[in-house]
Amino acid sequence: MWRAPILALVTLSTIPGVVLIQIVAQILIGPKLEDERRAFAEASTNIERTTAAISTVKAHNAQTTESDRFTPIIIKAQNALIKQARVWSVTTGSSECLLLTTFVLGFWYGAKLVREGKANPGDVMTVFWAALLAATYLQMVVEQLVIVTKGKTSMASLRTIIRDLPSRPTSIGQYSPGNTPSDSTFGHKIRPMSMRQIRPTRCHGEYNFQNVSFYYPSRPEQWVLRDVTLFLPPGETTFIVGGSGSGKSTVAQLLLRLYTPVGGEITLDDQSIAYLDDEFTKENIAAVQQGCILFDMSVHDNVAMGLAGAGVDSKTGIRKRPKDVSRLEVEEACRMAMIHDFIMSLPEGYDTILGTGGNALSGGQRQRLAIARARIRDPTILVLGEFHGRKIELY
Repeated sequence: MWRAPILALVTLSTIPGVVLIQIVAQILIGPKLEDERRAFAEASTNIERTTAAISTVKAHNAQTTESDRFTPIIIKAQNALIKQARVWSVTTGSSECLLLTTFVLGFWYGAKLVREGKANPGDVMTVFWAALLAATYLQMVVEQLVIVTKGKTSMASLRTIIRDLPSRPTSIGQYSPGNTPSDSTFGHKIRPMSMRQIRPTRCHGEYNFQNVSFYYPSRPEQWVLRDVTLFLPPGETTFIVGGSGSGKSTVAQLLLRLYTPVGGEITLDDQSIAYLDDEFTKENIAAVQQGCILFDMSVHDNVAMGLAGAGVDSKTGIRKRPKDVSRLEVEEACRMAMIHDFIMSLPEGYDTILGTGGNALSGGQRQRLAIARARIRDPTILVLGEFHGRKIELY
C-alpha cells in the first residue's frame, strides 16, 4: 500500500469476494453439521447400548436386528457428510479461483503501470509478491473454518442442553399434561433464579414435600407425581417403597435438585429449596445411585473423589479436596462399606487402577465403592438408590 496503493488495491480486489463466499458457506453448512452431529450421537448411543448388553443380544440372536437398526443411522450421517462435501467443494474451489485471480490482476495491472511509466518494475514485483503471500496465508485460514464451524455447532448443542428454561403449568385442574403454559406454577409464579440465594449456616436435613407435582420434560403428557405430600425427618433412615414406575427415583432426583417440581414446594429445614444456594445443597447432599460411576483411576483416588466440591470442613475451616485425603481415611470408609478385604486382594491394593467405568468390578462392588466415596464426604443427607433389584429407595 505504501509503494503502489492503487496496484495493491487492484491485486487484492478479490478478497471481499472470498469473504462473501465464506459467509455463504457458514450459513449453508450449519444445518448439515447439526444433522451429522445428531446422526453420530444417535449411532454412538445405539452402539453403546448394544455393546453394554451384548450377552443379551447374543442370547436372543438379535445381531442382525441391531445391525439393521444401526445401518440407517449411519446412512443419515453419510448423507450429511456428502452434502457438507458438496458445499465445501464449491466454496473452496470458488475461493481458490478468486485467490489465484490475484496473479492475473497483479501481472496485468502491474504491466500496464510499467508501460505507462507510472511505476517501476521493482515496485510492481514488491507489491505483487506481498499481495500473493497475504492471499496464500488467507487461503490457509479457510481450512480452519471447518473446525471452527463444527466447534460452534457443538457449543450451540451444549448450551441448549445446559440452559434451564422449565415449562410449568398453573394448576392441575385447569391444565392437562401436554398443554402447559410456561409463565406460572400451580398457583404461584415462577421464582426468579437470578436473585441472591440463601446459604444457611447449618443443614439439619429435614425435608418437606407440600403438594408436589412433577412430569419429565420429555414426557409432558404423563404425570409422575401428583399432589404428593411427604415428610422426611432429620437424623433418621426413611424407606420409600413402591412398585416400578411409582415415582421413587423421581423423588430421589427432586431431593438432589436434578429437576424442579412443576407444582407445589419442597423445603429443606423450612427453607424452600428454590431459594437455597446450589452450592450449599451440593455440599450437604450425597447420593449413591444404582448405576455407579467409577473413573479410570486408582481405588484410592476413586474413593477420595467424594470430597470434590464438598465445601469447607466445619472443624478446620479448610476447603476439603480429594488430594488431601489420607490412605487411613480411605481405608476407614472402605471398611464401613465392607469392601476393604476385597481391595486388599487386588494386585496393587488401593493403588489398583480400575479402568474405564470400573468394568473389572461387579455391580455390587462398584456400589460399595460408591458408598465409601459418599462416606468420606460425610454428608448431612445421603440418598441411596435401588440396590440389586430390590424395589426399595432408601433416603
